[in-house]
Amino acid sequence: MRLLGVGLANTSSGSFLVTKAHVTHLEMKRAIHPPVLERVPGKIATPDWSLLDKHAPLSEFTRSALESRCKALERNLLLAQQWLKAQEMIMEGQNAQLVIQNIGMERMNHTLHEKEKGKKSDRTILFPGGKGRHLTDVELIKQKQELEDTKAQEEAEKERKRVAKEDQRVEKANLEERWKAMLEEYEHTVKDLPKKPKHPTKPKLMEPEDDDEGQDDVDDNGS
Repeated sequence: MRLLGVGLANTSSGSFLVTKAHVTHLEMKRAIHPPVLERVPGKIATPDWSLLDKHAPLSEFTRSALESRCKALERNLLLAQQWLKAQEMIMEGQNAQLVIQNIGMERMNHTLHEKEKGKKSDRTILFPGGKGRHLTDVELIKQKQELEDTKAQEEAEKERKRVAKEDQRVEKANLEERWKAMLEEYEHTVKDLPKKPKHPTKPKLMEPEDDDEGQDDVDDNGS
């Protein structure tokens, strides 16, 4: 799933997942990367599977041998858990690659099918196989009427989309003009605001006069 997220992030749009729009070769080339073949990292040691083979009944093991065997089994069980987790992550990445490749194959098959099928003209539909038909045939008249109705609906839909697009363009232009006017009004409002008052300063404590200086002055006057 990580590779799936990376593949979607590398595309300009993920719309090809839910729509039948044609996908270009360059878009699929960016989305589908060469397969990544991963292996369990070498830093994860391989469990000692030989511990599963008992060469003698447990009753013949000594206490110390049983303790050593239990510790070895616990250590290798932890290694097997790490191996299992690493392999699950590898399989998750491989499954994501298969999902992305399947998406690409479906898109390419759809493109090839549309290219091979081609767009049928009115003549191809009304005269299948190039064979002639009676123009007064009821079935021919019905098919011709259906084709004309379909064309009229397509033209009406195109006109509706064109009008909606034009209305959206005009609405967007009006919004831009309103936004510019709001910005200009804001600039004038900020400019006309009075200046920010000065922040009051904390009053300082007056220092008392030095008593020694006052005593010296008294002595000078007395003498």
